[in-house]
Amino acid sequence: MTAPDVVVVGMAGQELPPDCLALFTENASLTVFGMEKKYGLAHLYQLRPYHYELGAAAPEELVSQIRFAGRRREFSQWRATPQSRP
Repeated sequence: MTAPDVVVVGMAGQELPPDCLALFTENASLTVFGMEKKYGLAHLYQLRPYHYELGAAAPEELVSQIRFAGRRREFSQWRATPQSRP
């Protein structure tokens, strides 16, 4: 069994749920996509000092981007908005 490369989670707001932070302790190379339930905004989290709001995304677009990123191991194709402030 191998560890996942990507995890998708639902979010009540813009913050990643605390339980999800533990995922990074188990897998430092993990990428987490968070989807805001209320507005449908997608967020990208990696174990690096940044977080980008990716904007509105349809589930089909998210799946397509995950597959694309899995092949390329980069997320430069996302139209990211400026970094969040801590």
